[in-house]
Amino acid sequence: MRKVRIGVIGPEDSVKQTLKISDSYKDLYVKAFPYDTTEMTREIIKEHGQSIDQWMFSGPVPYDFAIKEGLIRHDQGTYATLHGSSLLSVLLYISLKNEDNIRSASLDSIEQDQLDSIRSEGINHITFHRYEANGYVPKEKLIDFHIKKYESGEVDVAITAIHSVYQALLEYGLPVYRIKPSELSVRLAFDYLRQRAYAMSYRKKQFVMVGFEVCYSTAIEEGFVPYKIQHQELEVNRVLLKFSEKINGSFAKVGSGKYFIYTTRGDIELFQDEQSIEELTEHIFSQSQLNVRVGIGYGHTVFEADEHVHMAFDYARNDCHHHIILVNEDKEVVELRDSSKTTYGQRFSAENWEEKYSDLGISPSQLSRIYSLSKHYEKDEMTAQELAVWIQSTERNARRILNELERSGLAQIVGEESGQRGRPKKVYQLQDPF
Repeated sequence: MRKVRIGVIGPEDSVKQTLKISDSYKDLYVKAFPYDTTEMTREIIKEHGQSIDQWMFSGPVPYDFAIKEGLIRHDQGTYATLHGSSLLSVLLYISLKNEDNIRSASLDSIEQDQLDSIRSEGINHITFHRYEANGYVPKEKLIDFHIKKYESGEVDVAITAIHSVYQALLEYGLPVYRIKPSELSVRLAFDYLRQRAYAMSYRKKQFVMVGFEVCYSTAIEEGFVPYKIQHQELEVNRVLLKFSEKINGSFAKVGSGKYFIYTTRGDIELFQDEQSIEELTEHIFSQSQLNVRVGIGYGHTVFEADEHVHMAFDYARNDCHHHIILVNEDKEVVELRDSSKTTYGQRFSAENWEEKYSDLGISPSQLSRIYSLSKHYEKDEMTAQELAVWIQSTERNARRILNELERSGLAQIVGEESGQRGRPKKVYQLQDPF
């Protein structure tokens, strides 16, 4: 099995310390990337990002810089946390080195909760002046902060976690000390990165079934498929065959106008990094003049993926305008539309539905979708016109849905919207269903 590749980014002394600790991890390949300034993180990741699975940063500053610059996602790296114990060891060193006890210190790069955690450790006599901002801060601001605090007489010493700040203050002549993560903190960070890398690797190997279904008119669904449609389906078949090849899938046509591709989550996500499924459906339409609905099922087994892709089709059949539905391994339903994701759970189970809303003329999936869109748009009050836009339906159908919801107690009229021609529009408010 390939070793997990971890890149260590930070000042040279911190990187060396981290590498020594990493020697005990035989299943990790750890590569050092020392820098002189935090900003060098940008070039390091851009140059070596493709060869590294996870990034270990020397502290919150380079990690926050990488996140803010869009160099990595949150799930691609971490850092060794500066715990209160690290600060305690520095304070002990200062007290042993100096005969006089310090009364105050300027401090950066440590969270307030970690500072609070050591308040009862016999250091209540020390006043800390903490730089309030967390994460990446240009070193010039931190240097200026420590110098001003010292020269104004507010602090006796400066304590920093940033190597470049430490060196600058040392050259300036300030009594400055550097705080570093403990060995335990570094080991915890390595353990976390290793477990996450294995989890992501397993995730990529999950089974995925991608189903495509041609949207026929009702007349065609119930009878003979004309030759013209069959010729158009040949174009659909051609496009999907190329798509299947691109995602290393196994392609199968099942009946008239229905296709399944078996692949892995890693392959489908790799495809989506370059092109969205929505763009694929648009390409299918441009080549064949046929709309398709798409169901995507994730699963730990083929059976589970198959179950989820059919569940996705049940949701997708509510609307046939490039409707793309994904059901993941947790049975969470994700609607992909307009290159965005709208997520909703299976909130209305069959048992609850039969018990409370058996006579409602709306399906559980449609109702789940409405509640999900309400949450997505952070709006529980709507008119029929607004609902029609949400669900890409006619205003007449949206009005029917709202009337059904009102009748069942799932919505109530809270006012009217006037100011336009015609009758005022009723404003409905969704109610908690359970």
